[in-house]
Amino acid sequence: VPLFFNRGNHELRGEFADYLNRYFPTNNGKYYRLQHVAGVDFLFIDSGEDKPDADLEYCGIVECDQYREEQERWLRSLQEEKKIGKYPIVVFSHMPPTLKNWHGPLHMQETLTPELNKMNVSVMLSGHLHRFDYQEPNEVINFPNLVNSNNTYLLCHIANGKMEVDYVGLTNKEKKHFTFPLK
Repeated sequence: VPLFFNRGNHELRGEFADYLNRYFPTNNGKYYRLQHVAGVDFLFIDSGEDKPDADLEYCGIVECDQYREEQERWLRSLQEEKKIGKYPIVVFSHMPPTLKNWHGPLHMQETLTPELNKMNVSVMLSGHLHRFDYQEPNEVINFPNLVNSNNTYLLCHIANGKMEVDYVGLTNKEKKHFTFPLK
C-alpha cells in the first residue's frame, strides 16, 4: 500500500526541518515531484510557506516565492516534454491554492495554478486549513480540491477508473465519502 508524504509549511521550520530528507528521501532531492503508481500520475507540489519570505517567522532565510516559480517552470516542462498527460493526474499540495488572503496561496494562483489548470487534473488533495473543506471547481481551479483537517485522515482507493476517498473524522458523524472519476 503506497504511503505518500508531502511537505507543508511546518516542515520548513523547527529543529527537525534540516533532517526531513533523512526521513522522507526523494529521488530528485526535491519535495516537488511526479510519481507514477498503479496507473496514476501523482503530482506533488511543495507549496512552501503561506507568509512572505521576509516575514518575521523566517527573516528572509527562505525563498518560497522563487521555489514556487521554479516549480512553475518544472510543471511547464512536464507538459512540453509530454511527461504527463498519458495517465490520470492526482495532485497533492499542502496549501490549497484557493485562499485569497494569504501570500503563499495568492502566489500559487499566479504561478502554479495556471499550469495545473492546463492539465487534466482529476482531484487535488490538500490540507493547511486545520479543518475539512471540499472545494468544487471554481474561478481559481478547474478541478475539485479535497482539504483534509489536521486531526483526521483520508483513505483513498483507486480502482475501475475512479478514486474513492473516505474522509474519516473524529466521530462517526464526520464520515464522508467522495468519488472522483480518473480522467
